[in-house]
Amino acid sequence: MFTPMLFVYSSALNDTQTSVIFGAYALGLFPSLLAGPQLSDRLGRRSLMFAVAAVSVFGSTALILAGDSLFGLIAGRILVGMAAGAAFGPGTVWLNELSERYGSGRSTAVLTSVALTSGFAFGPLVTGALAQWLPLPSVMPYLVHIILVLIVTPLIRATPETAPARGATRELTAEVFTTLRSRTFLFLILPTAPWVFASVSAAIVVLPQSVSFGHTQALGSGALAALTLMTGVAVQPVARRATARRLDVPTAFGLILLSVGLLVGGATIVTEAPLLLVLSALMLGAAYGFLLTTGLQAVQRIAKKPSRPLVTGIFYVLAYTGYTWPILTNSLSSTIPKTTTFVASAAICAATLLPVLLGRYGSKAQSPKPGP
Repeated sequence: MFTPMLFVYSSALNDTQTSVIFGAYALGLFPSLLAGPQLSDRLGRRSLMFAVAAVSVFGSTALILAGDSLFGLIAGRILVGMAAGAAFGPGTVWLNELSERYGSGRSTAVLTSVALTSGFAFGPLVTGALAQWLPLPSVMPYLVHIILVLIVTPLIRATPETAPARGATRELTAEVFTTLRSRTFLFLILPTAPWVFASVSAAIVVLPQSVSFGHTQALGSGALAALTLMTGVAVQPVARRATARRLDVPTAFGLILLSVGLLVGGATIVTEAPLLLVLSALMLGAAYGFLLTTGLQAVQRIAKKPSRPLVTGIFYVLAYTGYTWPILTNSLSSTIPKTTTFVASAAICAATLLPVLLGRYGSKAQSPKPGP
Protein backbone atom coordinates (compact mmCIF):
# COMPACT_ATOMS: atom_id res chain seq x y z
CA MET A 1 0.00 0.00 0.00
CA PHE A 2 2.99 2.32 0.49
CA THR A 3 4.01 3.03 -3.11
CA PRO A 4 1.71 6.04 -3.76
CA MET A 5 2.90 7.58 -0.49
CA LEU A 6 6.34 8.03 -2.03
CA PHE A 7 4.85 10.87 -4.06
CA VAL A 8 3.13 12.39 -1.03
CA TYR A 9 6.60 12.77 0.51
CA SER A 10 8.37 13.72 -2.74
CA SER A 11 8.03 17.45 -2.08
CA ALA A 12 10.20 17.10 1.04
CA LEU A 13 12.39 14.13 0.08
CA ASN A 14 14.34 13.17 -3.04
CA ASP A 15 14.03 9.93 -5.03
CA THR A 16 16.88 8.21 -3.21
CA GLN A 17 15.41 9.08 0.20
CA THR A 18 11.95 7.85 -0.75
CA SER A 19 13.51 4.65 -2.09
CA VAL A 20 15.32 4.19 1.25
CA ILE A 21 11.97 4.57 3.04
CA PHE A 22 10.45 2.00 0.70
CA GLY A 23 13.35 -0.39 1.29
CA ALA A 24 13.41 0.16 5.09
CA TYR A 25 10.49 -2.24 5.21
CA ALA A 26 12.99 -5.03 4.56
CA LEU A 27 15.07 -4.10 7.64
CA GLY A 28 12.18 -5.10 9.87
CA LEU A 29 11.15 -7.91 7.58
CA PHE A 30 14.39 -9.92 7.52
CA PRO A 31 14.79 -10.69 11.26
CA SER A 32 11.08 -11.36 11.77
CA LEU A 33 10.97 -13.68 8.77
CA LEU A 34 13.63 -15.80 10.44
CA ALA A 35 12.33 -15.50 14.02
CA GLY A 36 8.65 -15.80 13.13
CA PRO A 37 8.60 -19.58 12.55
CA GLN A 38 10.24 -20.35 15.92
CA LEU A 39 7.90 -17.94 17.72
CA SER A 40 4.95 -19.44 15.90
CA ASP A 41 5.85 -22.95 17.05
CA ARG A 42 6.54 -21.78 20.60
CA LEU A 43 3.60 -19.40 21.12
CA GLY A 44 1.14 -20.84 18.61
CA ARG A 45 -0.03 -19.51 15.24
CA ARG A 46 -2.90 -17.54 16.71
CA SER A 47 -0.92 -15.79 19.45
CA LEU A 48 1.73 -14.72 16.97
CA MET A 49 -0.90 -13.26 14.63
CA PHE A 50 -2.37 -11.18 17.48
CA ALA A 51 1.13 -9.78 18.06
CA VAL A 52 1.49 -9.15 14.31
CA ALA A 53 -1.74 -7.14 14.31
CA ALA A 54 -0.57 -5.04 17.26
CA VAL A 55 2.85 -4.25 15.75
CA SER A 56 1.18 -3.41 12.43
CA VAL A 57 -1.04 -0.85 14.17
CA PHE A 58 1.98 0.62 15.97
CA GLY A 59 3.79 0.89 12.63
CA SER A 60 0.98 2.78 10.92
CA THR A 61 0.65 5.05 13.97
CA ALA A 62 4.38 5.81 13.79
CA LEU A 63 4.04 6.71 10.10
CA ILE A 64 1.21 9.11 10.91
CA LEU A 65 3.25 10.80 13.64
CA ALA A 66 6.39 10.95 11.47
CA GLY A 67 5.04 13.56 9.05
CA ASP A 68 7.78 14.00 6.44
CA SER A 69 10.65 13.14 8.81
CA LEU A 70 13.01 10.76 7.04
CA PHE A 71 14.04 8.90 10.19
CA GLY A 72 10.50 8.79 11.55
CA LEU A 73 9.24 7.28 8.30
CA ILE A 74 12.08 4.75 8.28
CA ALA A 75 11.18 3.71 11.85
CA GLY A 76 7.52 3.29 10.93
CA ARG A 77 8.37 1.24 7.87
CA ILE A 78 10.65 -1.01 9.92
CA LEU A 79 7.78 -1.71 12.34
CA VAL A 80 5.43 -2.51 9.45
CA GLY A 81 8.09 -4.79 7.98
CA MET A 82 8.49 -6.59 11.31
CA ALA A 83 4.76 -7.32 11.39
CA ALA A 84 4.66 -8.51 7.79
CA GLY A 85 7.74 -10.69 8.14
CA ALA A 86 6.40 -12.43 11.23
CA ALA A 87 3.18 -13.17 9.35
CA PHE A 88 4.46 -14.44 5.98
CA GLY A 89 6.15 -17.73 6.87
CA PRO A 90 3.89 -18.82 9.75
CA GLY A 91 0.84 -17.54 7.87
CA THR A 92 1.72 -19.68 4.87
CA VAL A 93 2.18 -22.73 7.08
CA TRP A 94 -1.01 -22.00 9.06
CA LEU A 95 -2.93 -21.87 5.79
CA ASN A 96 -1.32 -25.14 4.71
CA GLU A 97 -2.21 -26.83 8.01
CA LEU A 98 -5.80 -25.61 7.87
CA SER A 99 -6.04 -26.78 4.26
CA GLU A 100 -4.79 -30.24 5.20
CA ARG A 101 -7.03 -30.46 8.27
CA TYR A 102 -10.21 -29.50 6.45
CA GLY A 103 -9.45 -31.29 3.21
CA SER A 104 -9.08 -28.37 0.82
CA GLY A 105 -7.69 -29.41 -2.55
CA ARG A 106 -6.26 -25.99 -3.26
CA SER A 107 -2.53 -25.49 -3.58
CA THR A 108 -1.28 -23.61 -0.54
CA ALA A 109 1.53 -22.01 -2.55
CA VAL A 110 -1.01 -20.54 -4.96
CA LEU A 111 -3.45 -19.49 -2.22
CA THR A 112 -0.63 -17.77 -0.36
CA SER A 113 0.83 -15.99 -3.35
CA VAL A 114 -2.61 -14.91 -4.62
CA ALA A 115 -3.58 -13.58 -1.18
CA LEU A 116 -0.23 -11.80 -0.77
CA THR A 117 -0.30 -10.28 -4.23
CA SER A 118 -3.98 -9.29 -4.11
CA GLY A 119 -3.29 -7.32 -0.94
CA PHE A 120 -0.27 -5.70 -2.53
CA ALA A 121 -2.33 -4.85 -5.63
CA PHE A 122 -5.48 -3.39 -4.12
CA GLY A 123 -3.55 -1.65 -1.34
CA PRO A 124 -1.71 0.80 -3.62
CA LEU A 125 -4.85 1.48 -5.65
CA VAL A 126 -6.89 2.35 -2.56
CA THR A 127 -3.98 4.25 -1.01
CA GLY A 128 -3.48 6.23 -4.21
CA ALA A 129 -7.14 7.22 -4.30
CA LEU A 130 -7.12 8.21 -0.61
CA ALA A 131 -3.91 10.22 -0.97
CA GLN A 132 -5.07 11.86 -4.21
CA TRP A 133 -8.58 12.95 -3.28
CA LEU A 134 -8.99 13.03 0.50
CA PRO A 135 -7.61 15.65 2.88
CA LEU A 136 -4.58 14.80 5.04
CA PRO A 137 -2.93 12.51 2.47
CA SER A 138 -0.12 11.63 4.90
CA VAL A 139 -2.66 10.47 7.50
CA MET A 140 -5.78 8.99 5.92
CA PRO A 141 -4.24 5.89 4.23
CA TYR A 142 -2.61 4.80 7.49
CA LEU A 143 -5.76 5.54 9.49
CA VAL A 144 -7.80 3.33 7.15
CA HIS A 145 -5.20 0.58 7.56
CA ILE A 146 -5.43 0.78 11.35
CA ILE A 147 -9.23 0.54 11.20
CA LEU A 148 -9.08 -2.49 8.89
CA VAL A 149 -6.61 -4.29 11.15
CA LEU A 150 -8.88 -3.69 14.15
CA ILE A 151 -11.86 -5.03 12.19
CA VAL A 152 -10.19 -8.29 11.08
CA THR A 153 -8.37 -9.02 14.36
CA PRO A 154 -11.40 -10.84 15.88
CA LEU A 155 -11.20 -13.31 12.95
CA ILE A 156 -7.86 -14.51 14.33
CA ARG A 157 -9.55 -15.68 17.53
CA ALA A 158 -12.13 -17.62 15.49
CA THR A 159 -9.45 -19.51 13.49
CA PRO A 160 -8.39 -22.92 14.86
CA GLU A 161 -4.92 -23.31 16.31
CA THR A 162 -2.78 -25.80 14.40
CA ALA A 163 0.71 -25.45 15.87
CA PRO A 164 2.24 -28.91 16.50
CA ALA A 165 4.03 -29.97 19.64
CA ARG A 166 7.60 -28.65 19.66
CA GLY A 167 10.18 -31.03 18.22
CA ALA A 168 13.88 -31.38 18.82
CA THR A 169 15.68 -28.18 17.91
CA ARG A 170 18.83 -29.96 16.72
CA GLU A 171 16.85 -32.22 14.39
CA LEU A 172 15.02 -29.21 12.97
CA THR A 173 18.26 -27.32 12.41
CA ALA A 174 19.75 -30.33 10.63
CA GLU A 175 16.68 -30.57 8.39
CA VAL A 176 16.92 -26.90 7.46
CA PHE A 177 20.62 -27.12 6.57
CA THR A 178 19.99 -30.26 4.53
CA THR A 179 17.32 -28.36 2.59
CA LEU A 180 19.60 -25.37 2.05
CA ARG A 181 22.30 -27.64 0.62
CA SER A 182 19.93 -29.26 -1.89
CA ARG A 183 20.51 -28.63 -5.59
CA THR A 184 17.00 -27.22 -5.95
CA PHE A 185 17.75 -24.56 -3.36
CA LEU A 186 21.23 -23.75 -4.64
CA PHE A 187 20.50 -23.73 -8.36
CA LEU A 188 16.88 -22.60 -8.53
CA ILE A 189 15.68 -20.81 -5.38
CA LEU A 190 18.88 -18.98 -4.39
CA PRO A 191 19.64 -17.27 -7.73
CA THR A 192 16.03 -16.43 -8.63
CA ALA A 193 14.41 -15.38 -5.34
CA PRO A 194 15.87 -11.82 -5.30
CA TRP A 195 14.26 -11.18 -8.69
CA VAL A 196 10.79 -11.74 -7.20
CA PHE A 197 10.59 -8.30 -5.62
CA ALA A 198 13.23 -6.67 -7.81
CA SER A 199 10.70 -7.06 -10.63
CA VAL A 200 7.96 -5.47 -8.53
CA SER A 201 10.11 -2.59 -7.27
CA ALA A 202 11.25 -1.77 -10.80
CA ALA A 203 7.63 -1.43 -11.90
CA ILE A 204 6.06 0.27 -8.89
CA VAL A 205 8.92 2.45 -7.60
CA VAL A 206 11.45 3.37 -10.28
CA LEU A 207 9.16 3.64 -13.32
CA PRO A 208 6.60 5.93 -11.61
CA GLN A 209 9.48 8.14 -10.44
CA SER A 210 10.72 8.38 -14.02
CA VAL A 211 7.42 8.98 -15.83
CA SER A 212 5.06 11.90 -15.21
CA PHE A 213 1.40 11.32 -14.34
CA GLY A 214 0.66 15.03 -14.31
CA HIS A 215 -1.42 16.17 -11.34
CA THR A 216 -2.44 12.63 -10.44
CA GLN A 217 0.97 11.21 -9.53
CA ALA A 218 -0.21 9.39 -6.38
CA LEU A 219 -3.25 7.90 -8.08
CA GLY A 220 -1.31 7.05 -11.25
CA SER A 221 1.44 5.27 -9.34
CA GLY A 222 -1.17 3.35 -7.35
CA ALA A 223 -2.95 2.29 -10.53
CA LEU A 224 0.36 1.18 -12.07
CA ALA A 225 1.17 -0.85 -8.96
CA ALA A 226 -2.31 -2.43 -9.07
CA LEU A 227 -1.88 -3.32 -12.75
CA THR A 228 1.53 -4.86 -12.10
CA LEU A 229 0.49 -6.92 -9.12
CA MET A 230 -2.91 -8.03 -10.42
CA THR A 231 -1.09 -9.33 -13.48
CA GLY A 232 0.98 -11.32 -11.02
CA VAL A 233 -2.22 -12.72 -9.49
CA ALA A 234 -3.63 -13.62 -12.91
CA VAL A 235 -0.65 -15.72 -13.99
CA GLN A 236 -0.16 -17.63 -10.75
CA PRO A 237 -2.68 -20.43 -11.52
CA VAL A 238 -0.92 -20.92 -14.85
CA ALA A 239 2.45 -21.01 -13.08
CA ARG A 240 1.16 -23.57 -10.59
CA ARG A 241 -0.05 -25.89 -13.34
CA ALA A 242 3.30 -25.55 -15.08
CA THR A 243 5.18 -26.49 -11.90
CA ALA A 244 3.15 -29.70 -11.58
CA ARG A 245 5.45 -31.23 -14.20
CA ARG A 246 8.72 -29.43 -13.58
CA LEU A 247 10.12 -26.37 -11.86
CA ASP A 248 12.90 -25.26 -14.18
CA VAL A 249 10.82 -24.36 -17.26
CA PRO A 250 8.25 -22.05 -15.57
CA THR A 251 11.05 -20.45 -13.56
CA ALA A 252 13.03 -19.83 -16.74
CA PHE A 253 9.92 -18.39 -18.37
CA GLY A 254 9.56 -15.95 -15.46
CA LEU A 255 13.18 -14.86 -15.88
CA ILE A 256 12.67 -14.30 -19.62
CA LEU A 257 9.59 -12.20 -18.94
CA LEU A 258 11.59 -10.19 -16.42
CA SER A 259 14.53 -9.61 -18.78
CA VAL A 260 12.28 -8.39 -21.58
CA GLY A 261 10.19 -6.34 -19.14
CA LEU A 262 13.31 -4.56 -17.87
CA LEU A 263 14.35 -3.75 -21.44
CA VAL A 264 10.90 -2.33 -22.14
CA GLY A 265 11.13 -0.42 -18.84
CA GLY A 266 14.41 1.13 -19.96
CA ALA A 267 12.77 2.21 -23.21
CA THR A 268 9.87 3.64 -21.21
CA ILE A 269 12.20 5.93 -19.26
CA VAL A 270 13.66 7.29 -22.51
CA THR A 271 10.38 7.76 -24.38
CA GLU A 272 7.83 8.15 -21.53
CA ALA A 273 5.43 6.37 -23.88
CA PRO A 274 2.25 5.27 -22.01
CA LEU A 275 1.96 2.10 -24.11
CA LEU A 276 5.49 1.01 -23.18
CA LEU A 277 4.79 1.83 -19.52
CA VAL A 278 1.74 -0.45 -19.50
CA LEU A 279 3.57 -3.18 -21.41
CA SER A 280 6.51 -3.09 -19.01
CA ALA A 281 4.19 -3.25 -15.99
CA LEU A 282 2.37 -6.25 -17.46
CA MET A 283 5.60 -8.14 -18.18
CA LEU A 284 7.22 -7.34 -14.83
CA GLY A 285 4.01 -8.30 -13.04
CA ALA A 286 3.80 -11.60 -14.89
CA ALA A 287 7.45 -12.30 -14.08
CA TYR A 288 6.75 -11.63 -10.42
CA GLY A 289 3.79 -14.02 -10.44
CA PHE A 290 5.77 -16.84 -12.03
CA LEU A 291 8.84 -16.44 -9.83
CA LEU A 292 6.89 -16.14 -6.58
CA THR A 293 4.76 -19.19 -7.33
CA THR A 294 7.63 -21.40 -8.51
CA GLY A 295 9.73 -20.36 -5.51
CA LEU A 296 7.00 -21.26 -3.01
CA GLN A 297 6.26 -24.51 -4.83
CA ALA A 298 9.95 -25.42 -4.73
CA VAL A 299 10.09 -24.75 -0.98
CA GLN A 300 7.09 -27.00 -0.37
CA ARG A 301 8.72 -29.81 -2.33
CA ILE A 302 12.17 -29.80 -0.78
CA ALA A 303 11.38 -28.94 2.86
CA LYS A 304 9.92 -31.39 5.34
CA LYS A 305 6.89 -30.17 7.22
CA PRO A 306 8.64 -29.24 10.52
CA SER A 307 11.27 -27.14 8.74
CA ARG A 308 8.93 -25.65 6.17
CA PRO A 309 8.08 -22.42 8.11
CA LEU A 310 11.76 -21.50 8.50
CA VAL A 311 12.68 -22.42 4.92
CA THR A 312 9.70 -20.37 3.71
CA GLY A 313 10.99 -17.46 5.79
CA ILE A 314 14.45 -17.83 4.26
CA PHE A 315 12.88 -17.78 0.80
CA TYR A 316 11.09 -14.53 1.61
CA VAL A 317 14.31 -13.00 3.01
CA LEU A 318 16.03 -13.75 -0.28
CA ALA A 319 13.05 -12.45 -2.24
CA TYR A 320 12.87 -9.16 -0.35
CA THR A 321 16.52 -8.39 -1.00
CA GLY A 322 15.08 -7.25 -4.33
CA TYR A 323 13.82 -4.17 -2.50
CA THR A 324 17.38 -2.85 -2.60
CA TRP A 325 17.13 -2.57 -6.39
CA PRO A 326 15.40 0.86 -6.50
CA ILE A 327 17.78 2.20 -3.83
CA LEU A 328 20.79 1.23 -5.93
CA THR A 329 19.18 2.46 -9.14
CA ASN A 330 18.36 5.90 -7.71
CA SER A 331 21.56 6.37 -5.71
CA LEU A 332 23.69 5.56 -8.77
CA SER A 333 21.55 7.54 -11.23
CA SER A 334 23.86 10.58 -11.14
CA THR A 335 26.65 8.48 -12.67
CA ILE A 336 24.79 5.54 -14.24
CA PRO A 337 21.60 6.47 -16.10
CA LYS A 338 18.53 4.53 -15.02
CA THR A 339 18.12 3.19 -18.54
CA THR A 340 21.58 1.66 -18.34
CA THR A 341 20.72 0.05 -15.00
CA PHE A 342 17.57 -1.46 -16.51
CA VAL A 343 19.53 -2.90 -19.45
CA ALA A 344 22.33 -4.22 -17.23
CA SER A 345 19.81 -5.80 -14.89
CA ALA A 346 18.11 -7.48 -17.85
CA ALA A 347 21.46 -9.00 -18.86
CA ILE A 348 22.16 -10.25 -15.31
CA CYS A 349 18.66 -11.69 -15.11
CA ALA A 350 19.19 -13.51 -18.41
CA ALA A 351 22.44 -14.96 -17.06
CA THR A 352 20.44 -16.39 -14.13
CA LEU A 353 18.88 -18.77 -16.64
CA LEU A 354 22.09 -20.80 -16.68
CA PRO A 355 21.95 -22.30 -13.16
CA VAL A 356 18.18 -22.75 -13.45
CA LEU A 357 18.36 -24.76 -16.67
CA LEU A 358 21.66 -26.54 -15.95
CA GLY A 359 21.18 -27.27 -12.25
CA ARG A 360 20.42 -30.97 -12.74
CA TYR A 361 18.07 -31.12 -9.78
CA GLY A 362 15.50 -33.16 -11.64
CA SER A 363 12.47 -32.17 -13.65
CA LYS A 364 10.19 -32.07 -10.62
CA ALA A 365 12.93 -31.16 -8.13
CA GLN A 366 13.48 -33.16 -5.02
CA SER A 367 10.49 -34.00 -2.91
CA PRO A 368 10.98 -34.29 0.83
CA LYS A 369 11.07 -37.74 2.31
CA PRO A 370 8.01 -38.56 4.40
CA GLY A 371 8.37 -36.97 7.78
CA PRO A 372 6.26 -35.93 10.72
